[in-house]
Amino acid sequence: MDFARDLAAPVAQVAADGLYLATGTDAGVQPGARGTIERDGRVLGEVEVRHATATSCFAVVTRLEADAAPAAGDRVLFRGIVPPARPAPRAPATPDRAAAGDVERPFTPLLAPAVAAPAESRGNYLHGSAGLATSWLADDENGRDYVNLRLFTSGEVERLGDGPWSLQWRFDLNRRSGDGYADDSQQDRWRLRADTLLVRRHFEDGSVLGVGRFLPHALPGIGRLDGGYGERVLGDGVRVGGALGLRPDRDDLGPRADEWVAAGWTAFDGRTGGGTRWNGALGALASWYEGDADQHALLADLGANFSGGHWLRASTQLDADGDGDAGRSGVGVTRLHVTGWWRASELLALRPSWSHWQNPDTESLRAVAPNDASYGRGRTRAALAAVESFGGGAALEQEAAWLTGDGTPGELQVTLRGRDATLLSSAAFGGDLALFNLVGVDQDGLGASAGVTWMPAAAWLLRFGWDTTSLEIDGGESFLSNTLSLFATWQAGVRTTAWARAAKGFGDRQDTTGLDLGLTWRF
Repeated sequence: MDFARDLAAPVAQVAADGLYLATGTDAGVQPGARGTIERDGRVLGEVEVRHATATSCFAVVTRLEADAAPAAGDRVLFRGIVPPARPAPRAPATPDRAAAGDVERPFTPLLAPAVAAPAESRGNYLHGSAGLATSWLADDENGRDYVNLRLFTSGEVERLGDGPWSLQWRFDLNRRSGDGYADDSQQDRWRLRADTLLVRRHFEDGSVLGVGRFLPHALPGIGRLDGGYGERVLGDGVRVGGALGLRPDRDDLGPRADEWVAAGWTAFDGRTGGGTRWNGALGALASWYEGDADQHALLADLGANFSGGHWLRASTQLDADGDGDAGRSGVGVTRLHVTGWWRASELLALRPSWSHWQNPDTESLRAVAPNDASYGRGRTRAALAAVESFGGGAALEQEAAWLTGDGTPGELQVTLRGRDATLLSSAAFGGDLALFNLVGVDQDGLGASAGVTWMPAAAWLLRFGWDTTSLEIDGGESFLSNTLSLFATWQAGVRTTAWARAAKGFGDRQDTTGLDLGLTWRF
């Protein structure tokens, strides 16, 4: 029997116009499904699935925080997914849509072989991905080189023994070498990062129990825990849950036994007669560090989609004084992200946003970063963007943002972004351009980036990019830096994707050469 549940899909690859996710229709993800992009408990934005196959899907980014950039290894969280009664037959590759007169860019399929799965094979359904990536950087300016090797895998085994159990994992094994890491104690050593290792028991009404290392789906702001959690369905669209566990090391996710965390939440979703869909979660957490009460916090994630294409999202955390000796008092807002989307017309949309973040002043965090300025005012960013769509894949975005924090006066940042998915009136070519000014603590400057994308065939994507900045630090002399890059990705068969990136950096204080190679296999 199959039960509705939240589904975390790892980002297998970032393309020029969207994300490839390592999950598909076999797990219940269909075109039109919407989810949130998350990294280490922070919501980066939202996506919508446009194409789905048996074991993978392609999603476009519909909302993105101003300072965020999706990357392979992030996860997209879908809520209330119901897997099909049996895995769907796996179709052959889709023909190039451009050949049929489609003006959109051709979709590079990520498809499994055309093998129909009989009903009796539903047990032990396995899906996920594995891969390797390596990067090399030669810094001729300082006479050093840096080499990184990474092995990674993530996935889930559902319907273990054709029953209600599932196993989810996400591991990352990496090794640093090269004389650039001479001062790193972990040089030439393999380091394992275990993001997720979770066994879950699903119930017919959608309730669930889990044990292992996990990030609570309902409120990812709680953070990753080693322990157990449970969620019970109370009624239509209402769930309550709780978790108890130990906080792993914040740097490398190694096991620790000095910080206990207990948390509880209520999650809800529903629709109104006017077509509005809303969802959210409210919760609280408490922690004990080395036996003493350390943190008390309230958390909330809220969202609503309105008719007409408008939406609103909010996420916040309020921390109260505990019994530790960190010197804080009262209740403080340590995290507040509010973003909206208002479609004024078919051609124009407005995106207001407000973000504030700072470290909660706890003993456990002070032990890791005793002098971090973010224990004070933190940072705040208020922005308004206008996004204009011109049809044929062309769009222009103008954003003005006001940034304050860490005791610095407010500064204005202006960004202009443009893209054309059918450059030269061809679905095979695309282009993008961005102009912006750089602001921050004791720095000022200007920057630009541009790129041209070419898809010579459905299985290939090539992008040539140029990035340049002119930066002044501490009121000194400004210096110029440039990076030229070539990125290529190849869909090698129906399950495997290979990519490569070569980059050359040059300028007043920069002389680097870099090469990245990677391979991902989906199963």
